[in-house]
Amino acid sequence: MKQSKSNDTETGGFSLSSTVLKNLNKSDPKSYINDLLENVFTSEKLAESSVTGKPGNARKNSDAKPALDGNRMAYIKKLVQNRFGYTKQNRTLINKMTYNKISYKRKELKK
Repeated sequence: MKQSKSNDTETGGFSLSSTVLKNLNKSDPKSYINDLLENVFTSEKLAESSVTGKPGNARKNSDAKPALDGNRMAYIKKLVQNRFGYTKQNRTLINKMTYNKISYKRKELKK
C-alpha cells in the first residue's frame, strides 16, 4: 500500500502515487477496481473487513466484520467514476468486486 501527498486525486487524506496510478490495469472497470483494491488495502485488511459493516443475511446472528475505511472506498469510487463514468452499473460493480475480493482474501489467508 503506497501513500503519497502528491497532487493525485485525493479523498480523505489518502491517495496513491502517480506511478502506481499509471501502472493500474485500465482496460475495463473490473480490472481497474481489482487493481485499486490491491493497492489501497492490504490483504489482511480486506480479509478482516466487510463492504458495509453489517452482518450478511446468512449470518444475521453473528458479529459483523467492520466496514472497509470509508475514505479509501470513496477514493476508489472517485477514481473509477473519473475513468469510466458515474453510472449505476459502475457503482454496483465497485461493491460487487469489493465483496469478491474480500471473499478471495479470506480464503487465501486461511490456506
